[in-house]
Amino acid sequence: LLYAWCRHCDDLADGQSYGGTMEAVEDPAPLSDMQRIMQIVGAANYEQVMGDLSATLEWASQQSWSKDGKVGITGYCWGGKVVWQAVARFPQQLKAGVAWYGRLSPAANATPEQIEAGKPWPIDLASELGAPVIGLYGDQDSGIPNDTVTAMNKALGEAGKTDSHITLYEGAQHGFHADYRPMYNPAAAAEAEGLAVARRDELIAQLASLPPVPGALDQIVQHFGTELVAEVTGRSRRIVRKRASSGGDRLVVENRAAAANLAETQAF
Repeated sequence: LLYAWCRHCDDLADGQSYGGTMEAVEDPAPLSDMQRIMQIVGAANYEQVMGDLSATLEWASQQSWSKDGKVGITGYCWGGKVVWQAVARFPQQLKAGVAWYGRLSPAANATPEQIEAGKPWPIDLASELGAPVIGLYGDQDSGIPNDTVTAMNKALGEAGKTDSHITLYEGAQHGFHADYRPMYNPAAAAEAEGLAVARRDELIAQLASLPPVPGALDQIVQHFGTELVAEVTGRSRRIVRKRASSGGDRLVVENRAAAANLAETQAF
């Protein structure tokens, strides 16, 4: 799930960097007037953006190509801030986030109105993150001072979120991954992208290694035991819990004869 607005993000949504992504871009995407773009983006408040994401996640979950439980989010600049907010807001749906140079806290000269409008700020959400987030930031970003990155990493550590961290790339400015802008930094972009893809692959591997969740019927049979449950389903095989010779329990595949349904019905 890619959340941002710019031609560069359109390119990424086409699968050049991550593959298999779904695009959720704001209306400003086709515009070139930066003042108008910022007006539109600034008008999108937190609840509206989270509502858009909620609807996007719901829609995606109903698609044939969607892999339930394997949804991540990445965003750039304004969208980078949204990544932190979304992972805190949707802990059940989102399993990973990659935030590219999104603001973490109010600017030192922000007005009370700007501070309020920007809430919740990522630094205040550190303890609420429901999944790992990696931040990819530049140490020459004039809009995101290095001390705010240090403060965010400290907040993550204090919250016990050891799988979330921000990496600062030396000599990289804001927007260093945007290959159509003068601040594009090929070396930093390649290294950061490699880190993001590696984290994605690592999380997919972890999810793929998780044991499957038994269906409702199997859970009933395994919990109460085959002696106490009469199963009348017609299936020829099932997974049951058996006492091992070592004394522990283990799950085994049990073959069922066609007459088993009748026998268990009569026993019941």
